[in-house]
Amino acid sequence: CTLSETRQKPKTKYTGDSVLLSCSCKDPNTKPEDFRWTHVESNETEVSNKTPRYKDRVHTFHKTTPSNLSLFISNLTEEDQGTYRCTINNKTSTNTSLIVKGETAVVK
Repeated sequence: CTLSETRQKPKTKYTGDSVLLSCSCKDPNTKPEDFRWTHVESNETEVSNKTPRYKDRVHTFHKTTPSNLSLFISNLTEEDQGTYRCTINNKTSTNTSLIVKGETAVVK
């Protein structure tokens, strides 16, 4: 899998929001053997529904679209802020910074 994005712009969200962190292979027919998302600042904590901190808040798309390794996180908290890393086959990776602001946006 050759990553389609290697440099990503930071994403800014508010607590309670959802965010989509992109990670995908350039070739849509690629099926990576292994990939994982980690939260860099919390000692490379794995981001999955098996991790208590993210339980029932994360979703990936690779089961329906194998080349799409993107991560969807819902109900964001301030603790979710930081750098997320998508690593493929323990070799290639891309980082995305997430900024989570404490108050929700007010729509006028």
